[in-house]
Amino acid sequence: MSVDQYSFSILSFKDCPVQKTPEQVIELLKAWRKDHLFADKCSICKTLLPSTPYTLCCGHFYYNNHFKTYPVQSFAVYTPKYAFELPILKRLKAQANVKTDQDFLVLPDPIFWQVVSTLVYEKIMKFVQGLPMTSRTQTVQSPSKVGLFYKQIVEAPLNYGSLQRRSCGKSTLIRQVAFGKRCILSMRE
Repeated sequence: MSVDQYSFSILSFKDCPVQKTPEQVIELLKAWRKDHLFADKCSICKTLLPSTPYTLCCGHFYYNNHFKTYPVQSFAVYTPKYAFELPILKRLKAQANVKTDQDFLVLPDPIFWQVVSTLVYEKIMKFVQGLPMTSRTQTVQSPSKVGLFYKQIVEAPLNYGSLQRRSCGKSTLIRQVAFGKRCILSMRE
C-alpha cells in the first residue's frame, strides 16, 4: 500500500479538553504571579471556589486542596497563522514533504510553572496578538521570530518539585534575570 501525501497533527484544537485564548492565558499568568495558594474560599470576596484543579478569583490564582491526587492538565492556546516549531524540525519536515496544520500551542499545567516560565508564556501570547512585549520599547516582533520563541518555550524551566522550590535554584527570576546580566554592580564579573 502506498500513500502519496501525509498530513498529521497530534490532535486538533477542538479535541483539547482545556482551551484558552491568548487573553485568558495572560490573565492566568498575571494571577499566578500575584498569588498562588491552596484554598477553599477566595481570600478577598470569601466566595466558595469551584471544584476544579485550579481557578482564578478576584485576580488571584488558587489550587483546590480537596484533591488527594492532583490531576495534571495541560491546556491549548489557539495561535492563528503561527506554527511554533524549531527551525531544524521545519527543515526535516520539508525534506520529508510532511504537511502539518498545528496552529495552537499546548502549555503545561500551572502547578509546574515558575516565574521565569510565566514571563516567557506571556511574551509569546503578546507576540501572537501582535502586541509590543514591553511598554518601554513598544516594538512589535515580526512573524519570522516564531522559531526563537518556540525555542524559549522548550527551554523554559518548570517546577517538578514542591511549591517552595519555585523560589530556589538557578531557574528563578532573581538568578536568571536580576543577577544574570553582565553589567556594573550586578554581582557578576
